[in-house]
Amino acid sequence: MCKILDRYKLVARSYRVFFPELTEVVIHNLLENRIYYIENAFTARRVGDDSLLDIENYENETNNDGLIGPYVKLNPDGSKLKSLSLVINNNEGQAIGLMCINMRIDGLELASKHLQSLVSSGIQENQPILKNDWRETTNRIIAKTLSERKVALSHCKKEDRLMIIKALNDAEIFLSRGSSEYVTEALNISRASFYQLLKVVKQS
Repeated sequence: MCKILDRYKLVARSYRVFFPELTEVVIHNLLENRIYYIENAFTARRVGDDSLLDIENYENETNNDGLIGPYVKLNPDGSKLKSLSLVINNNEGQAIGLMCINMRIDGLELASKHLQSLVSSGIQENQPILKNDWRETTNRIIAKTLSERKVALSHCKKEDRLMIIKALNDAEIFLSRGSSEYVTEALNISRASFYQLLKVVKQS
């Protein structure tokens, strides 16, 4: 049994190396209900401590992949953790261990709020200074069409470009001087390809 649990020590260390300040990994011995190994401990627990697991009920929380969670719990200091547990089976399919990955998310949530505030604060949807900027309008239409079609600009196919040019044509972008050249460069296509696509749009 110990040899099987030992195999997961490297996995635990890899999480600690990849997320050095954020992740704690605990391997529990289910047969003894004790902590078998712990990496980057920040929840005031040690090897040999009672796991304090509800052995009788954890099976009901395990999904078909042998995972429990993700779920949120609190550290003794009040910090918030996002946790995921993996059931470890022996060669006979008996559950002998549980590897729990605990990630600090307080800092991530705070950073997310700051980033959201930075992105959205003070932004007006229709800024008067940009209302006649056909380039800005072109960029918005291209971005909106790509988002609706769930495709990146670098992976556009002919059908995607047709929909973009149709949307630009409907918005009368091509009445503006230099718009054809701008869109050609934005879509990274040749002038011949652009005019062929525009012809198809106008014919339809």
